[in-house]
Amino acid sequence: MSDINTSSLQSCETANKGGVWSEVSRKRLTEWDIRLQDTSAALYQYPFWNEPYRRLSFKPRYLTYKCNNKEISFVSILTIGYLGIRVGLIRYGPVCLYENETVSKEAWCKLRLWAKRHGYIFLRITNSNEQALEIVNSMKKTKRIDAFPLYPEETEELITRMHVDDNQMIAEFDHEVRRQIRRAQEVGYQIEYSESPESFASVWPLAEAMVSRKQINFRPFSYHQDFMIYGTRAKCCRLYMAKFDGKIVQAIVVVRCGKIAYYNFGALDIGKMPNNHSPSYLLHMHAMRDFFNLGAEYYHVGNRANQVYRFKKKFNPTEYKTVPPVTLITNSFLYPLWSMSVLKLGQPSLAWIRKIVQWIKR
Repeated sequence: MSDINTSSLQSCETANKGGVWSEVSRKRLTEWDIRLQDTSAALYQYPFWNEPYRRLSFKPRYLTYKCNNKEISFVSILTIGYLGIRVGLIRYGPVCLYENETVSKEAWCKLRLWAKRHGYIFLRITNSNEQALEIVNSMKKTKRIDAFPLYPEETEELITRMHVDDNQMIAEFDHEVRRQIRRAQEVGYQIEYSESPESFASVWPLAEAMVSRKQINFRPFSYHQDFMIYGTRAKCCRLYMAKFDGKIVQAIVVVRCGKIAYYNFGALDIGKMPNNHSPSYLLHMHAMRDFFNLGAEYYHVGNRANQVYRFKKKFNPTEYKTVPPVTLITNSFLYPLWSMSVLKLGQPSLAWIRKIVQWIKR
């Protein structure tokens, strides 16, 4: 995805010299959610995405890198740990706040010092651009491994391009999508959207019913409610609903991060579909049109590791392979203990632990 959401990686060593990382007040998080819309930041760096993780025993921390009182970079660190012993996940970050800039090796060294002072064993860093990770990988005390396999990154992303003309956009989808959109229109589904967090409660029963029917796991209601609260506060999140005879048949949550709109949540009540005609593609089509008008150019439908991959595939998305992470060691004494206990001795139990983590992630 490097051609979509990353800036040019021209060196910016001079501009980054003499800088310092400092934490961002939680009072400024909505301000940052709005500011990041004008950057190449991926979804996983936005505070509105990270704050709900507090419901799942993570603690997000946010820092900016300043030089000469100028904020150059921003980073979200998803933190887990207790008693002053922590690990940090930097997902597709840090974010450069100015075009054609990247995080220098000096800035990375100072971020490692900050993490060491705050009790981190290591930082696991992912990015959509191999060159950006090579800057980190060229430092001392780094490993090209995933030191936190309990929360693995997805191996690919599925992204489709949107167009100003609906017919052109639909023409690029599978013919089944076009057929189902026509059927849904003929049925007479009403498509509505809401930017009110309170409205999410009305669609949660659909998720509960789907969990029971498919025997799948969802993150708890409190997580999704927080996501709606923070996302709508940043004016980048919408809940779309397909109704028939006044009853909600399907709901999806879509958010915008710069030029990309992300499909984040979906639930469908098949028992309410007239003649078994699904509103799914019509619902997504409305979301695509709206978010294109709001400035997005791409629609992120998720990844392969999902029961609805066959549904996603019909959008004919481009598949972008993700880049293996880099682990930046910040505590040379504790990291070998972590490596021995979790990465080696813990291998037999990783499959079981991953199931728990997948429940958290969904």
